[in-house]
Amino acid sequence: MRSPKPLSFHELLAPLRTKKKPRLTRESTAFQSWLTANGSGELVQWNKALSAMAPRAGYRNELFAAVTTSLSGALAIDDDGCRAARLRGLFLGMSPVLEDAEELWFATWAATPSTSSQVWASHQDERELTLLDDSLRNFVIRQYREDPYFSGDDPAERVVLSPELARLKVGKATSGLPRGLSPRDLEPRTDWIVALFFPEGDWYGLGDGLEGAPPFSAFAKEANLIKRWPHYQAYWLLHHLAFGNDGALRQLLPLVEASYAPAGELAKLAKAALAKGNVKLPHTSEKRLQGLRASARDARPDVFADGTKKAAGPRADGADAALASLEREAKRDAALAETLETWQALASGAGHVADLEKAFIDEWFEGQLEKQIETFMLARRGNAPALQHVLRSLASGIDARWFALGEALVRRGAPFEETHALVHPGATTALVVATGDFKLGAGRITELCGPVEELGRLRRLELAVAAEELVKRGAKNAAKALQFLVGEARRFAKQIDSFDTDTAASALGFLLRQGDSAAVAFVRKMFETASFSGANWRTLMGIVTLVDRELHGPLFADALEAAFARELGRHDDGDRAYVAATFAKCAPARARRYFEKRLANAATPQDSAALLAGLVTAAPADARIRKQATALLAKLKPTDEAECGAALALLRAAHEAGARGYAAEGRRWVAAKKTKYVNKELAAWLRAANLR
Repeated sequence: MRSPKPLSFHELLAPLRTKKKPRLTRESTAFQSWLTANGSGELVQWNKALSAMAPRAGYRNELFAAVTTSLSGALAIDDDGCRAARLRGLFLGMSPVLEDAEELWFATWAATPSTSSQVWASHQDERELTLLDDSLRNFVIRQYREDPYFSGDDPAERVVLSPELARLKVGKATSGLPRGLSPRDLEPRTDWIVALFFPEGDWYGLGDGLEGAPPFSAFAKEANLIKRWPHYQAYWLLHHLAFGNDGALRQLLPLVEASYAPAGELAKLAKAALAKGNVKLPHTSEKRLQGLRASARDARPDVFADGTKKAAGPRADGADAALASLEREAKRDAALAETLETWQALASGAGHVADLEKAFIDEWFEGQLEKQIETFMLARRGNAPALQHVLRSLASGIDARWFALGEALVRRGAPFEETHALVHPGATTALVVATGDFKLGAGRITELCGPVEELGRLRRLELAVAAEELVKRGAKNAAKALQFLVGEARRFAKQIDSFDTDTAASALGFLLRQGDSAAVAFVRKMFETASFSGANWRTLMGIVTLVDRELHGPLFADALEAAFARELGRHDDGDRAYVAATFAKCAPARARRYFEKRLANAATPQDSAALLAGLVTAAPADARIRKQATALLAKLKPTDEAECGAALALLRAAHEAGARGYAAEGRRWVAAKKTKYVNKELAAWLRAANLR
């Protein structure tokens, strides 16, 4: 018996048909002719169907005809959760057919033995793409079976399938693609492309990505594939541009299928590079490109056409000799030996400073996963919570003997972006502190690396740490160092609503500890105007913690009153009560008046708890406040996340203020069955506390 003819995509997608017009971009339309002549039969049918209709959107948006975009177009997408996969896809012989905020699904151009296109899936949290289905038909059936909008219980959303469609099942992906055309074969060669154009995606652990790059010799071996497939052309155009293989570029240009947007764009860039003698790639800097080439000369000289480009030998910049001299002196100088240990710890992070900081954080908060994650997210934002302390430790041990080493290594790394392996963490700090004069030291950095205001986050942090050290030493031109620190603090404060800052918080913290009036004004401005959010609430709570543990005093009362009034912090982790208590520590009488005025009109029990945390801190011996607080503690529910957090924070405030009369409530809360979401730090404190 003959098997039934498979449904067409018009029939398969009929339950999703809408009256909307499909989204067709100019770049995608231009490439359709090539795909029709050379792509899989199934992909041709898919494009024909979805160029005529726009299907209804599911949970993950709507399906669409194969999309093509240029390299610059892919890089220009703001806040792109699919950036790494989108970049890879340009060079893997496949096109997106479905997109969600953090996921992309691609259909291969090349056909399986059954003339279908494989479907590959990506997620922003995963480094590699995954083979999902061996046909687009299976992919559509999967949507009907798995998309909650299509298969859920809501009758308004549920898709009603005909008996013929309802019988269809998702087949297992078993078909393969010819060797050299599977995304799995080609994906490793795109690691360096992702690393070059998406350095922020350091969580993939790619480093410079050069390990998977094909050697130059593969260009000749892949000649037949290059002639036929535009993604091979696009890859080798970018490879030869990046590594300066001009002869190979000239050889490749006549073969380019310009209708494929990435290949067409890169061909234009190649022609311009050959004519003008310099390479300009979209959305990346010359420094980053030079850094890639320097890394390749050291680790992968085989990516170059010129066989004389071999791995670099010992460098003749004086750094090795200067380090050897310090190591000899360290044998009779214990303090120098200790500083060298810090130096070597920083050296281990060259080229992957984010990993180094994470290692410091993991070590400092071993066994405290929540604290590790919280601190690492601060580091990702730019606060450098761990790195600044290690750099300060280094700076404290630097003297004039370090000048030669610092200068040699700053000069070595100067041509490159600060994430490059030849940029030594700590070198900028060492050079500036070793001069003993911030004006001279910063001037030398400018000569070697460019204007200070244009430096990246790491170099700015190192300059700030050097400035701090020179201010503490009362060194020559300390006023210039202080001026720089005020500028960095202002720069950081202006970016308080950003998820990614270009300078660290270290200067602001140092100035606050110095009682600097400008820094206090910056803090007040932040608390008065910041849009308390995931971008900044941990940073702002860090400032509250600094004031609580080290500073106090009426200088910070305005800022903390604004922070509490604008509801900084959450109740569940006790932050709102902590802000109130810190305000009360800074200005007890003022805070008491403020909290008493608002207690009667508190909107929720947890709001009352936060107000009472401030009151008990301001007046720990007041019996009326104690009566109000213990009565509220008796009413708050341990099983409610917000109320539980607020209650424990109130007990902590009473304990830290030395207030008496809370022991009974403390014992009751220790014994109470609390929400599984209780803040672990507060719960641990309660178990260990000896409430009076």
